[in-house]
Amino acid sequence: MKEKSKPLCVDLDGTLLDSDMLVETGFSFIKNNPLGIAPVIGHLFKGKAHLKAYLVSRLGNSFIYH
Repeated sequence: MKEKSKPLCVDLDGTLLDSDMLVETGFSFIKNNPLGIAPVIGHLFKGKAHLKAYLVSRLGNSFIYH
């Protein structure tokens, strides 16, 4: 049986991530702001670009992980 391979994701600064930066940022935002889940879902229905723009407008540069 062939083992299912997992994708390797590299962030903009060259670090390795287990998932997409949008997913990481979205979950981080909801974790710190639980009532923000409704707008996140609303913007997600409009598309990834709308969700990214919303998260950047709400978080500014704080979405960058160190």
